[in-house]
Amino acid sequence: MIIKVKKLHEDAVLPKSANETDAGFDLVAIDDGEEAETYIQYNTGIAVQPENGYHTEIFPRSSISKTDLILANSVGLVDNQYTGPVIVRFKVVPNQLIINSTFGHLFWNPTKYKKGDKIAQLVIRKTERASFEWADNLNETERGMGGFGSTDVAK
Repeated sequence: MIIKVKKLHEDAVLPKSANETDAGFDLVAIDDGEEAETYIQYNTGIAVQPENGYHTEIFPRSSISKTDLILANSVGLVDNQYTGPVIVRFKVVPNQLIINSTFGHLFWNPTKYKKGDKIAQLVIRKTERASFEWADNLNETERGMGGFGSTDVAK
């Protein structure tokens, strides 16, 4: 399969996987992040367009554990018809506050990604279509209405 990639910035890097068997393709930041009140977002400088019947999803990389960031929307979904820039948005979560002994107040210098870093992974998925309909009843199952943590409860 060929995924069309439009280069939107001269520093953009074509997504690629580190190993032939990897499921994800690395996305690279073309900036040091644009900060807002509740998030920081990085531009990849690319737009992507998979074949019809497919879409892409954005996942965090394992290196995210070395930062003070979490992917803002857990997994980013990029629909097939979206042809705008791929932006990766993170929430900033402080792991530690530092006490400034001179002034006696707290400050925070979060660990973030910077320009040129691999910031996320792009995964290609087949898009499944379905229809939904109202039903008065659902089939009986062993689990039934057991919800959060119910599979660990002794019977």
